[in-house]
Amino acid sequence: MNADTLKACASCSTSSTLRDIVADFKTHLIGATLVTGGVATMFATTATGAATTTGDTIGYFAVGIAGGLLPDIDSEVSIPLRIAQRILSTVGTLLVVLNFASTYSMVELVLIAVGTYTVLNVGFDVFGRLTVHRGLFHSLPATVCFGLTTGLVAHNGFGLDPLRSWFYGFFLVIGVLTHLVLDELYSVNLLGATIKKSFGSAISLGDVSNPLGTAALYGMAVLLFVASPPMGEFLEVVGDSDTYTELFTRVWPSGGWFR
Repeated sequence: MNADTLKACASCSTSSTLRDIVADFKTHLIGATLVTGGVATMFATTATGAATTTGDTIGYFAVGIAGGLLPDIDSEVSIPLRIAQRILSTVGTLLVVLNFASTYSMVELVLIAVGTYTVLNVGFDVFGRLTVHRGLFHSLPATVCFGLTTGLVAHNGFGLDPLRSWFYGFFLVIGVLTHLVLDELYSVNLLGATIKKSFGSAISLGDVSNPLGTAALYGMAVLLFVASPPMGEFLEVVGDSDTYTELFTRVWPSGGWFR
């Protein structure tokens, strides 16, 4: 086998690996988009109050997509995940800028945007180096922490009312859970009826190889819950049977199509 052939084989192998990574990234992106988009549409078509205006629903949808990519921020080797990092940093920067849009001048907003984007990217880089992929952040307690943190930041950082804040946290959790479920599904070879070694590493109650980190994660969840805004109104809306009754009545058009 000559040098050109070896080079071609290496190129094919690299391309194949990248295609596999990209496909996995696409799966998470498409999965989060479909699931969170469906749930956002469901609440948008029901009378859940002012918390589901068009603007808010778009925001929930965007946060849900970000949640669908969030668990893989502990990986520093994947090119598509680098793309995800840029997306999350951009979305985070946009949210911060929009929050201060009516307060500061354009020049100040540009400085805030640059600073926020830089801090988020540096934070992701440091985080990726300090963590292990498929470790603590692919777990249910981490999912709870992600959701509680989102609700807390939305309420205290952006001044949203508790209902809207918890909707943001709720959609982030939906996105994260979608990611974890897809990871577990990919751990099972349905055609060959076999289970890969990665099975069980996506949805877990913690990392047995890191007991201190797991304990800290549970402790953080408790602290975040104590510091979080009231959850009563959100639970009332989500648990209201009238919400789902109205949803089912709108599944099929009444009185003719597209009236």
